[in-house]
Amino acid sequence: MKTILVIDDYPLICDLLEQTFESLIENEQAEVVMAYDEETAWQMIQQYRPDLIFLDIVLEDQQEGYRVLKQIKQNPELNHIIVVLLTARGEQKDIMDSLQAGAVELIKKPFHPSEVLTLTYRLLDIKS
Repeated sequence: MKTILVIDDYPLICDLLEQTFESLIENEQAEVVMAYDEETAWQMIQQYRPDLIFLDIVLEDQQEGYRVLKQIKQNPELNHIIVVLLTARGEQKDIMDSLQAGAVELIKKPFHPSEVLTLTYRLLDIKS
């Protein structure tokens, strides 16, 4: 079973993503865990060693998402984790910064749940 970690300080986004992944949860293809701040995110990363992380760039009104991403990618025990960044912005500079920092994708909010689910199936190589 795969593990997906959602890190976002906005509970509505976390709830939406959890609903989006409901079929994966029901079919026991993935478990989904949530973190709402940087400190909890690190606890969850250490505890669950997720296969995929959806990470908001702006946590608690700062660009902590980039810091979390860089720390993941600099750690040899964690750098294999697939990270998708979420942002309400989405300018070309944000896309370039995200990819250079090690994210595989940047999703602009608001997003369509089917887009996220399709991406998740592809990144985790799960058959629908």
